[in-house]
Amino acid sequence: MSDSNDTSAIDEKKIESEGGTTSKDPNYGKFLSSLLIIVFVLIYFSFSSFILYACKIAQSNVLPTDINCYPYTDNKPEITSVETNIFKTFFNINSKGEINDPLSMKLNIPYNASNSKNLILDTIRQYKNSESSYFLVNYFIAIFEKLASSNFAGFNYLFNGLNKMPEILIVLIGPIILSFILPLVSIFNCLYGVYLWFSNMSWFFKKNTNEGTSGSPKWEDVSFTEPINYGCAIGLVILFTIVLFITAPYVWFSLVSMFFVLFTIVTYTGSMNNKNIGFFDIVLEVLKFYKVSVITIICLFVISSAFATLGATSGFMGIIVLFLIWYGLISINLFNSTNPTNLTPLVSDEQATKTSCSSSTQSDKKGKHGLLYNLIFGGQTGGSITKDLKKLNKHMNRK
Repeated sequence: MSDSNDTSAIDEKKIESEGGTTSKDPNYGKFLSSLLIIVFVLIYFSFSSFILYACKIAQSNVLPTDINCYPYTDNKPEITSVETNIFKTFFNINSKGEINDPLSMKLNIPYNASNSKNLILDTIRQYKNSESSYFLVNYFIAIFEKLASSNFAGFNYLFNGLNKMPEILIVLIGPIILSFILPLVSIFNCLYGVYLWFSNMSWFFKKNTNEGTSGSPKWEDVSFTEPINYGCAIGLVILFTIVLFITAPYVWFSLVSMFFVLFTIVTYTGSMNNKNIGFFDIVLEVLKFYKVSVITIICLFVISSAFATLGATSGFMGIIVLFLIWYGLISINLFNSTNPTNLTPLVSDEQATKTSCSSSTQSDKKGKHGLLYNLIFGGQTGGSITKDLKKLNKHMNRK
């Protein structure tokens, strides 16, 4: 009796080692759960749509990359309006069967009132220009704005570079490329954030002397002739240096600025086929234009899951059904591609030109001085240290 049980166990082990299966029921529950891969594929192509849309926005050059321009300041740049190629055909066959040059639909993303707005940056600009603007708040604003503008510039350069690639590659491997880029951006943001944390401490040596209820802030530098304010400024330098190493705020600045930039890209709108479109319209258009690729990838995952969970018989049945659909023996409009409309010859992929804005405020010029300069001179410009010494001398003589 014991020998027969041992023999049965050995046979089962042998069958498993040879790649076979024992007489177990197919795991339908696992197969159904594996169908969640369909959701993953749809999410993946949604990210592909985002990257494709970002490439066209980068070519249009409408992202706020210049910290001296709107919406950081009141100076609006001039950006030429360009048409971008989207949903390119590999080749075009005319009615005579001749192969013509590739065609594409045209997407235009103008720098208009809608696309120039930015709720967060607009609010920050309004606060900077308000009479109640406070130096400590402006310190954090300066860090965020410089990180955001550098991220806008970086992603603008990245996506404009990807725009030179064949569109099918952007759709298929764009999210993979971005997954390698984002960690590098995060590291750069952290390092740059540490630098900005110190370089913008010049704000600790400024005070707003506008005592009214209207108008713009009037920034004056705090020097050593004001020992209390100057001591408080130095105390803030020491305190914020300690805070940097204890709480690592540059990590939060890094993540917030990066995701702020990516979210801003989603909010841009454009026009295509004489219709106003946004990000979600592009997602639907991508799923329609690349329908065959999306369905093929989903079918491959489903058949692989059938082999793994339901057995070889179910897997082969899935392949047979797939071929019947492919060759039209089963009338399901699954692998029929959607014919795009309003196709025209390709236009240039060159990026739109943008005029740069020059900084015109005196406070921006003062802000160029570093922390060491402000510790010694209180952020004063040339000649002011002499005036301070004269004031101090008069004050001592009066005593």
